[in-house]
Amino acid sequence: MSDIQHPPGCTCGAHDDNGMDRRQALRSLGALGAGLTLGPTVALGAFSDSARREELTGARAVQQGKAQKFTMLYTSDIHSQLHTHDEFFMENGKPV
Repeated sequence: MSDIQHPPGCTCGAHDDNGMDRRQALRSLGALGAGLTLGPTVALGAFSDSARREELTGARAVQQGKAQKFTMLYTSDIHSQLHTHDEFFMENGKPV
């Protein structure tokens, strides 16, 4: 695949004998997408069942105050704007 001479033990992934083929990459991406989609769905499904909700809220860790809540913050670079900003569109010192 490459004319570059790799040192022994190189882990760059550009070798013919240990590289990932397209089919394996698609399988991996499909599994990742399924996991990202189904994970929250399954978690939310646990709270829609009243018996399961009571089981979770009645757990010893929750009752003793040892259960903790965490918030996951994420950002996305979507290359778009919801609202236009005059300061981004200036010509001859005036907003356009």
